Amino acid sequence: MTPLYYEEPLYRPPSEAGSLLIQATVGCSWAHCTYCISSVAGRFALRPLADIQADLAEARRLYGPQVAKIFLLAQNALVMPPADLLQISAAAHELFPGLQQISLYAHPLDLLHKTPAELRALDAAGMSLLYVGLESGHDEVLRRVKKHSTAEKSIRACRRALDAGLRLSCTVIIGLGGKELTRVHARDTGRMISAISPHYLGCLTLMPYPGSELDRGVARGTFKALSTREVLEEYCLLLENIGPLERPCIFRANHASNYLSLAGDLPADRDRLMQQIAAAQSHPETLRPETWRAL
Repeated sequence: MTPLYYEEPLYRPPSEAGSLLIQATVGCSWAHCTYCISSVAGRFALRPLADIQADLAEARRLYGPQVAKIFLLAQNALVMPPADLLQISAAAHELFPGLQQISLYAHPLDLLHKTPAELRALDAAGMSLLYVGLESGHDEVLRRVKKHSTAEKSIRACRRALDAGLRLSCTVIIGLGGKELTRVHARDTGRMISAISPHYLGCLTLMPYPGSELDRGVARGTFKALSTREVLEEYCLLLENIGPLERPCIFRANHASNYLSLAGDLPADRDRLMQQIAAAQSHPETLRPETWRAL
């Protein structure tokens, strides 16, 4: 018996808690973001296709044919060659006949490096949900954190994925602009989400990974992190700047990094969400304590 291969650290979206995790890559191919573990760990690798297929076969032996959801690790598995992704999907669907979803993380530039035809093929093969870390819609914030993208590229990448039929779950980071850029970060991120109109939007609150460049900036005082009240104010400004959307967007701020858990549909629940934030501002004792926050 060969156990499934996993290489720490492992990250998956909260909504993938019940999914079978399969390690397709290790680390991140864009490992320079100043706040992220990947800039500290530094290791990136594509796992051999045969090893991934062996893990799928072992998972079938361990869990039977009833697996409904698979999430491909690690931080941007969409960087893999399209032919390999299609073979992974084919093997997974053969082993798990009831498989409903294969999902994975993607960097905006991973999407731009795939052709529309390649993205349509992935969607047709059942690899249909992408988690895209956008982080910010303000170019100066993106430049400072070394995201290797711009708002225009992020919008273009996500629109390409949507046009191919893929479902998108986009993530942004509250507080990423610090005190200096908080307003433009929130404003332009809201406008970017409006331009993309993803199926899902998730918010995290900034927690620089220990030892990262941004963590050192906080320690030196060159990066001024937001207070808890300023975090809540940035949430409100973000929501205010998300305008008309092409489709309903499921909104979640249920990550362990957040002081306040939020859930609703946009734009329908915008007013309720902002009222919930206002109530938390009046009663800060209801917020998640700093010691309970986690990446």
